[in-house]
Amino acid sequence: KRGAFIYILGGIITFATSVFMPENIVVFGVLSFFGISMLAYGTIKPLLDKIPWLWQFFIWFFLSVVFWSFDENGIINLFLIKFKLPDFLYEIKYLYPLGIKSDDFYSADYFSLIPWFFVFLCGTALSKPVLEKKAPEFFYKISFKPVDFLGRNSLAVYIIHQPVIYGMVWFIFNVI
Repeated sequence: KRGAFIYILGGIITFATSVFMPENIVVFGVLSFFGISMLAYGTIKPLLDKIPWLWQFFIWFFLSVVFWSFDENGIINLFLIKFKLPDFLYEIKYLYPLGIKSDDFYSADYFSLIPWFFVFLCGTALSKPVLEKKAPEFFYKISFKPVDFLGRNSLAVYIIHQPVIYGMVWFIFNVI
């Protein structure tokens, strides 16, 4: 449910920026990425639960490194061997969620699934020992009220901060 909600918020941001700021449209921004990632993770979680968290972490970390430059230049880095995606893939307009962007693609905020989904999965793997209270004891006692508040309300802070900052900048340059 949370993944679908966050994905819908990402769609609302895409719509709002296309109407009010078309020169800075947000297409597949961070909320769209997190929404899809949460939905995908929810789907594969039963399979992942059968794999020890440490193995998962190393697999996802390895894939993060292999695909690190994928969304920038289409390179898959197998360390001694590098593969470049075929050029015809970049002519397909709707592969941008994967990190394959056509020449006319633009987004003011963009997080492709490759490589970032692997980084997301690193975080899910690392969450397992933390949730099972296997981290050092001090880890659970650290608290700083302002940061705790921001963490509990991060989605609202994210949604609100951009129009507030944009409004302030608009006011400074157009009114003052």
